[in-house]
Amino acid sequence: GKVIAGEIKNQSVFEIHRRTNLQGSGKIVNLQQSRKDAQVVAMPLECGLLVSSDIPVNKGDHLIVRSL
Repeated sequence: GKVIAGEIKNQSVFEIHRRTNLQGSGKIVNLQQSRKDAQVVAMPLECGLLVSSDIPVNKGDHLIVRSL
């Protein structure tokens, strides 16, 4: 996904928003940039996420990442 504001840190918790509704939450288990493990990815770069969450993350969902 694309980082559209701020930065994403590995092991951060996040909220899953679908349209404007809060759907659930989760935690980033692994963060990658250019197929390499990363600790932080900042705007406007793209990244890959391996997540653990209480619901599936769908295409088009917005993840609001909260700092630890």
